[in-house]
Amino acid sequence: MNSLKIINETFDLSSKFLQSIFDKLGDSIKIIDKNFEIVFINEVAERNLGKTLGSTLGLKCHEEFYGESQTCSFCSASNVFQTGKEEAIEYSIPNKEGELKYYELRVFPLKDENDEVNYAIEVTRDITQRKKLEEKLVYSEKLALLGEVSMGVAHEIRNPLTGIRLGLDALSEGLSDDPEYSEIHESIVKDINRLDSVLNQLLDFTREKISNKKPANLIENLESALFFVKRVAKKQNVIIHKNYESSDKVVLIVDTNQVQQVFLNILLNSIQAMESGGNLFISVNKVSNGFEFIFRDTGHGISKENQKKLFDLFFTTKQNGTGIGLPMSNKIIKDHNGSILIDSEEGEGTTVTIFLPT
Repeated sequence: MNSLKIINETFDLSSKFLQSIFDKLGDSIKIIDKNFEIVFINEVAERNLGKTLGSTLGLKCHEEFYGESQTCSFCSASNVFQTGKEEAIEYSIPNKEGELKYYELRVFPLKDENDEVNYAIEVTRDITQRKKLEEKLVYSEKLALLGEVSMGVAHEIRNPLTGIRLGLDALSEGLSDDPEYSEIHESIVKDINRLDSVLNQLLDFTREKISNKKPANLIENLESALFFVKRVAKKQNVIIHKNYESSDKVVLIVDTNQVQQVFLNILLNSIQAMESGGNLFISVNKVSNGFEFIFRDTGHGISKENQKKLFDLFFTTKQNGTGIGLPMSNKIIKDHNGSILIDSEEGEGTTVTIFLPT
């Protein structure tokens, strides 16, 4: 009797010891049996579920984790039970704040002396930071290559442009009284200036700028951007509606010039999408970890296919667009650890949500 008591106490101590070790790990760990019932779960996994420790033991994992009455079609544990081999997948899901989180799931078979799989150990690791670093590295490499190409292209184009501009100026002296020539001359100069502007924007996009970040009231920043576009809005019969929540507290550490450039790009895009007039609704809302700046227009909207390309460099649906404004804006906001989300329906309008963290 004493021996049995000692064995039970030893087993209990071992279980508590293992539970303590697994609870200290940063990964989510659970063990399930062939009936997909949870026989072990650590503190991290239950905390992610919003459950108290031990409350999920004996319950079906697909019910507790995914709200499914049957085994999930994508269940890696099911594959492990069938094949006896380890499985690993990566997946992403949005959290409560809408931020996309990345996870790595590894499932290991736990076999008995007959080499049969009776249990599966699932280890889930948050790899969001790793993914973000990988994305930044790839983006930086692409940007560096684009920068080298852009500088070469700009040099090769600017020299002929300068020659063309000087030649036009020389010709204009002898033909300045000809109205038809003056119109042609003005048109060519406009195209030269536009090409020069595109080159400047491209070089700005590829250059690594040193941000001058400091505390600033972004309502003032937004109002300044609105001042510059109000004439364009009036000309196109666009009515601007503003709703600033806690406007006196929207103070963030930002590069004001860069963020104002983003506001200008978004405002101009919204106004230009309403050629026959419309409404532009602007709101500023406090969220749990920052502020959202929302711009909703009643313009022609964007097709689902085009929405996938909006942040691609040089992609544009405008006749005189450069396709640099939105990629530049996205780059600036990412450099501020924020995000830009665009939701649009053709014929209904577009909503742009800029998130900036506190």
